[in-house]
Amino acid sequence: MIKFIKNALHKENMNVQRATNKKKMSLLGLIVMVMCVISSGIFMQSCNSSEEDVFYGTLNIPEQYNEVGKLHNEGLDFIFEELKAYAIEYTKNPRLKGGSFMDNKEEFVKQATLKFCKQNKKLSGSVKDFEHILDKPTISLKSIASASPESQNLLNEIEAIVRTKFRKKDIPDLKRKLDAINQQAARVLSENEAAAIYCATSTGYNSCLYWNENYKKWYFALNYPEILEQYNDKELNQLQMKNGQIRTKSLWSNMWNTVEDWWGTVSSAVEDWWNDWGAEMVLEDAKGALGGAITTGNLGGAIAGGLVGSAKEVVEELLGPLLGVDND
Repeated sequence: MIKFIKNALHKENMNVQRATNKKKMSLLGLIVMVMCVISSGIFMQSCNSSEEDVFYGTLNIPEQYNEVGKLHNEGLDFIFEELKAYAIEYTKNPRLKGGSFMDNKEEFVKQATLKFCKQNKKLSGSVKDFEHILDKPTISLKSIASASPESQNLLNEIEAIVRTKFRKKDIPDLKRKLDAINQQAARVLSENEAAAIYCATSTGYNSCLYWNENYKKWYFALNYPEILEQYNDKELNQLQMKNGQIRTKSLWSNMWNTVEDWWGTVSSAVEDWWNDWGAEMVLEDAKGALGGAITTGNLGGAIAGGLVGSAKEVVEELLGPLLGVDND
């Protein structure tokens, strides 16, 4: 009898041990699965980050001219933030909403550009140059027309390159070709004329980098200001469309939000607009920088001319839907 009880207890202990081991294995499996998901998420985030943070390098020109392009992009983002703040206020203020979204587009860009100059410490000595370019925007074009034939030829080369190399996949080739133009400018132009070409290539190159990353947020801000408080700048630039719904990218999931009515009309409008107008925007920047540099003889004029270029162009082209959508 005692032997029977011992065997029964031993058998029960064995069953308990097996159950415990099974629970441990299940828990271990769950932990492994979670770790795999985390690792996959981190890997995917790393891949996405590496794609977003690609560094294409600067042009092979003196650093002060690379700085022209960098300040140009800072200025564009400054103007965008001014635009965004106005757009959000417009959607909330019945008095503003009673009229058109932006009555004087040119004046808005002008004042935002001048404000950027006054608030940026690097440009503190360039306020007069900015005012000169902004008060007489056509003067830059006249300056380009008065440039030497050699400078005109190089500008024509810049234009031809940008028209075919303005998309993101083309940026390394764009850099290589613009570097070749800069080398040619150093050989055949005077020091001052070469400096103006450097301003044009630097602004055009950095403009291409900027607009490839940010054209979506400008499109939505100008056409659909009512959504600006729902998404930050990064999300605006990543808005995607699938089965009639908006998708934003995130580490753990692709969150799908209920589609706003306007998505049915603009599902491909943003990309269509960029394909049609991207090169023109980059060229406006490059030519504006060249004209500003020639007009004022310094880098401040180049930055002012470049900023007025595409910022004014994009506001005029996008403020009023390209595909017939009514914003009123």
